Amino acid sequence: MKLQDTADAWAKDAITTLASQGIVYPDTKISADGSFTFRAKDLLKRQEANALIDLAFGYHSTPD
Repeated sequence: MKLQDTADAWAKDAITTLASQGIVYPDTKISADGSFTFRAKDLLKRQEANALIDLAFGYHSTPD
């Protein structure tokens, strides 16, 4: 996995770990060579945070 955009040094390992597990924004595309853009410096909306948490923990926080 190779992060294409900028991120703080302390976050790079965590970001690549998340991406390797498929825990990324819905619009994130991982190239065949493993490179991707995570938008680490962008502000995170509540809806985006909820979507990432759902992916990370394997459940939906909103009622069906």
